[in-house]
Amino acid sequence: MKKIITIACSKGGVGKSTIALNLAIELNRRYAVTVLDLDYQKSATLFNKIRKSNGLEPLNIIRAENDKTLKKIIKENTGILIIDTGAFDSDLNRMAILLSDMVITPISDSEVEIYGLLMFNEYLKSMKKAKPSLKAHVLINHLPPRASTAEIINQVKDNNKTLTLLKTVIKERNDYRHIFTKGQGVTETSKKREAAIEIIALAKEILK
Repeated sequence: MKKIITIACSKGGVGKSTIALNLAIELNRRYAVTVLDLDYQKSATLFNKIRKSNGLEPLNIIRAENDKTLKKIIKENTGILIIDTGAFDSDLNRMAILLSDMVITPISDSEVEIYGLLMFNEYLKSMKKAKPSLKAHVLINHLPPRASTAEIINQVKDNNKTLTLLKTVIKERNDYRHIFTKGQGVTETSKKREAAIEIIALAKEILK
């Protein structure tokens, strides 16, 4: 399995790192997984330090400071490479998006995040010439109870040349916040909890 999955959005706080890390932990059960931390906040790198300090097996998390290093990492990748990008426009983020097999964009139902999705969509359009097949797979994430997904679905339909919708929905759950402080993934606690079920479903959908 040699694939590159990039988690990207032009807005911060949408849950990119949380999705990247939980996916990495779940996929790492069957495949060789590396996480490339391009986020300036270095959330994935911090998570790994917490993981080590709690006596857990660390993830393979690396950094790339320039395009030469990024190209080298992608060229030498032999497993699943999950790239956690920053919420900003940069040559590194654009290169990661263009060289990936799949782009995942998490957003919730808030107006601010939907606006961020539309800004990211313009970002994608500007890269279409370099990669005509480029599309982002929108992941409904942090969805509050009783929230409506209608506006997200409509925006994806209206921009179907650059956006498509994943079937899996990740709901707003305390598990995601609590386990970060322990350096754990939701699937490492109990596979029967709802958060774990959602991440397992997302991993299966991505692999399919």
